[in-house]
Amino acid sequence: DLLARPEFKALRQIPMAQLKHIFHRHGNRSGVLNLHQFSTLMRTEPQCHPTLTKNDLDHLYLHLQDPVTKAMPWDTFMQAVHGPAAAPRPLWKLHSKILEHCYNPARPQKVQGTLCLKRWLHRYDTTGLGYLSAT
Repeated sequence: DLLARPEFKALRQIPMAQLKHIFHRHGNRSGVLNLHQFSTLMRTEPQCHPTLTKNDLDHLYLHLQDPVTKAMPWDTFMQAVHGPAAAPRPLWKLHSKILEHCYNPARPQKVQGTLCLKRWLHRYDTTGLGYLSAT
């Protein structure tokens, strides 16, 4: 696990609320960071580990970024740092393209298979499994 490396351990010591504040201050209004914003955050915030290189940060970002939008939402970052229980992601909040990607990672634009996307969504809604991992 990339985040188990010693240079990223400092992140786990930062309280969740403070981390969220830092994250939102650097990101856009919906709390999403691009690679440049993430890199800036990690190198300029005193609470984050000062010895991180740009290469380390690029690697971490690519590891955590959303496969469809290529950005990093707050809850993805949160789960990576504090574990999956920290920020469950309600299914209805996920963008449809991301849902399609989860349903059929090989071809996100064209959903194929025996279970259509609508029925897949309905199944998650009705079984109470309304959460997907952000990773």
